[in-house]
Parts: sequence; structure tokens; C-alpha cells
Amino acid sequence: MDGIRVDRWLWTTRFYKTRSLATDACKRKLIGIKNIPLKPSKEIKVGDLSPTRDFNYVEDTCRAFIEIAKTPDSMGETINIGSNYEISILDTLTKIKKIMNSDAEFLIDDERVRPDKSEVERLWCDNSKLKNLTGFEPRIGIDEGLERTINWFVDEKNLKKYKYEIYNV
Repeated sequence: MDGIRVDRWLWTTRFYKTRSLATDACKRKLIGIKNIPLKPSKEIKVGDLSPTRDFNYVEDTCRAFIEIAKTPDSMGETINIGSNYEISILDTLTKIKKIMNSDAEFLIDDERVRPDKSEVERLWCDNSKLKNLTGFEPRIGIDEGLERTINWFVDEKNLKKYKYEIYNV
């Protein structure tokens, strides 16, 4: 299976002015993760792509907490914060590929597939109680949230803070 071309990503995110400069940087082992040089093309290993999730952008989550805190009727209540929008992991990755103008392909890695009966197949928030109590509705949809997140990650000063060496299962 094909993998994402690191040189193309470096070029499209404007780390290098041309793709040939990005390819050259990879060949000269200037690009790496954990001191391991990356080749111009790299596979992206993934687990099961069928589970669904309800992603909520961090600004919306914070706004929801503030609205709950300002609403006396919310005291002592269990209130779900979410977008009420369900999307599969595959569809999420497809959106990311489109935003990044990537030709990446994903390789299912058995080591990244969760053991039987340990995967939550569906996480979808019913935020109707939140909406009824506070009038809150998310403002940032999945596409805008992914764009903002990608833009954060391609900013060099943010990458210096990011702990890429930690893989959470």
C-alpha cells in the first residue's frame, strides 16, 4: 500500500519552497522523528477505521463549560458536551487527507487494532440536555475544527511543545 509522501507534506505546508528541496532534505536525513530519518514516502499505520466518534473542538468545549457554570439549573446534573455529529475514523482521516491535499494511503496494522471487546465502536454525544439548559450549540464544525488543528500542528513553535514521543492507546 502507498504511504504519505513526507516530502510532499513538507512542501505543501510550506516548510520548503519546492518539493525538490523537501525531497532533498529527506534524502540528506535532515527530517526525522526521534532521531530516525524519514524517507520521502512513509506509510501511515492505523488500527480499525470503522469506529465512530463525536469530535468537539476545544473552543466549543470551553464555551460549554462556561455556559454550564453560568446556569444554576445545571448544578448536580450530568451534562454531555459534544457536537452531536457522528463520524467514522475513516471519514475523519479522509477529511484530513483532503484538507492537506494529500495522496496518503492507510495501512491497517494489527498491533494498532484493539483487542476483542476493548474497542468502543460508537461514541456519539446527545447534547440535547446541554442545549435545553443553556441554549449552547457548537460553533466549530468538523471541517473547520480539523483545519484549525492542522494549522496548529504545522506551526513550528507549536510543534516544539508537542510531545510526539508519547503514543496513547
